[in-house]
Amino acid sequence: MVWNRQKEGIVHALDIQRSQWNDKEATSFTINMGVCVRDAQFLATGKVIPSVVTGKYCYPHLRVGDVLGRGGLRHDVWWTLKTDDDVPLVGNEVRCVLQDKCIPFLDTLDSIGAVAALAEDPVFRRFPAERLSYATLRYVAGEHEEARSILIAMMADAKLTFWHGRVCEVTQRLGAWQG
Repeated sequence: MVWNRQKEGIVHALDIQRSQWNDKEATSFTINMGVCVRDAQFLATGKVIPSVVTGKYCYPHLRVGDVLGRGGLRHDVWWTLKTDDDVPLVGNEVRCVLQDKCIPFLDTLDSIGAVAALAEDPVFRRFPAERLSYATLRYVAGEHEEARSILIAMMADAKLTFWHGRVCEVTQRLGAWQG
């Protein structure tokens, strides 16, 4: 299940992720959330972003535990349904979390600058694809030299030789982009 809210090229996305370990005895799920700045993600991926945005098009991308304040960023929170009696109780808790935590958190990400400020946290730049998304976000935010510096650093990193082709593609798109 996916929920989107869009305003001026920024898409807020929430989705329910079912556990891969679900069985007849129990169903577990968590909530993922993220932000898609359409122009930045196009520059990062070279793909037209679909009208319904899922987590794979979001940067930054978070789990519900990240906004619940239970141990900082990258903390998972899962709900489990074992019987039909669990549905109202868990449903009410999830509704409250969405209403009181997730939506207000996404409300704060109402501009490219606000999204870029969240992405400043290094936890959102651990992987090469995230670093590319960060560079394009900075570029769309008007920070062209910072974006280029990130891409240059990626090209200079011997551990990222597999990514050099993608970095070159992104660099070319940045040069051609007239946002």
